[in-house]
Amino acid sequence: MNHPSSAAPTSTRALAAHALWSLALLGACKGGDPASTAGTSSDTGQPTASSSGVAETSTGVTGSSSDTGVAETSESGAIEDLAPFTITALDHPWLSSFRASQSADAEVDLGAGPFTSVELVVELESPCYPFDKWERDPPPEGHNWPATCDAFDRIVDVTADPTGEGGPPDFELMRGITPFGGPHTYTVDLTGWSNAHPGTHTDAVPPFAIELAQLGTPGMHTFDFAIAGIAEGGVWPTSAIVYAYGG
Repeated sequence: MNHPSSAAPTSTRALAAHALWSLALLGACKGGDPASTAGTSSDTGQPTASSSGVAETSTGVTGSSSDTGVAETSESGAIEDLAPFTITALDHPWLSSFRASQSADAEVDLGAGPFTSVELVVELESPCYPFDKWERDPPPEGHNWPATCDAFDRIVDVTADPTGEGGPPDFELMRGITPFGGPHTYTVDLTGWSNAHPGTHTDAVPPFAIELAQLGTPGMHTFDFAIAGIAEGGVWPTSAIVYAYGG
């Protein structure tokens, strides 16, 4: 059924943008395939064949040749591919349950967004495992595991922008339980949170042990904390992966 010529300009613009996105994908994948060149009719908003590989509508949205695989609009400019990035936030700090008051903080800049995917990955490790570590760090006399091995299950958190007592609520990005000695990997999807809160944040790993705990040994866990991602520029979203891993 034909669309009325009096269709709202915003609907035509949305359809034209959709056709432009399809054109960019096909151009990047198929090169000079004639089937990959498509425009948008200014009358109907439907894709139409174009022998030149360039489409133009009354909305001012134009597509580029399928040979380049790059789309351009009169409003937003060219879409550029940005290089992958990695940010090292914490470089192998360790948290001990001996004093029950240690934490690790790192400043992380997610960028302006928006994001199609953001993932937090926490990898936990300790001197408890693998057991060949016990050869270098044998259990003290009367103990069943090395002094640096934290043999108890504890809550491990990753918190964004901690405010302290009396401040607004923190954002708890992840909560897990430490197994006996690790290793363990935690994965959390932060896409929605990152789109709502782009930019720079302070990510904190609070102490594991209960305050004033009397453990008698300096049980510990170690961490590396880094961010890696792939950004896609222009009007299209960016992709990012957040990694926090121990070693």
